[in-house]
Amino acid sequence: MEIMITHIEIVFIALLLAMASAFVSMKYIEKRDRTYMGPWYIILPQVGDEKGMYTRTWYTLTALFGLKKDEQIYFVAETDHSGKPLISGNDYQIKGGGFECRWWNITVYGQDGYLLGNPENRYSFSNFDILKRNDIHYTIHLSSDKKDGNWLFSGKKGEKFSIMLRINHPTKDMVANPGGIVLPLIIKENGNA
Repeated sequence: MEIMITHIEIVFIALLLAMASAFVSMKYIEKRDRTYMGPWYIILPQVGDEKGMYTRTWYTLTALFGLKKDEQIYFVAETDHSGKPLISGNDYQIKGGGFECRWWNITVYGQDGYLLGNPENRYSFSNFDILKRNDIHYTIHLSSDKKDGNWLFSGKKGEKFSIMLRINHPTKDMVANPGGIVLPLIIKENGNA
């Protein structure tokens, strides 16, 4: 009887260690393979067997990739161009031009990874609905307070947020060399948050 309990205890300890290992790996795997371009880092949906089980599991739990890897490129920014974290209560501008693709979109997410509820029900801008000047360049205002023009809510004051840029059906050159894509600037205008 005592030997049976010992085996059960060993299996239980082994399971606890395996779960702890998976938790720690999953928590830090996201930042391990990042490639930065200014404040933006790229998320490539390359989750084949060569990436390992923890990476595949992380993508399964956190990323909703509905297209093949050559049909989409995702970029995420958690800082402005000066390297400071994006904090609501500050005002920012995203300044950029278009991309050679079928569709692109810029969306703001809260620190929990979800869309930020706001009275305007505006969560993103795409190449189809953004106001542009000279038919190419645009400016998006990020603020806790409503602004004229292209404005996205950045959350309750003092909270971190992130920005995601999705490029769907990019050119073959963009897929082969995503580091060559000219990404939008993220400039802090003012604020003390």
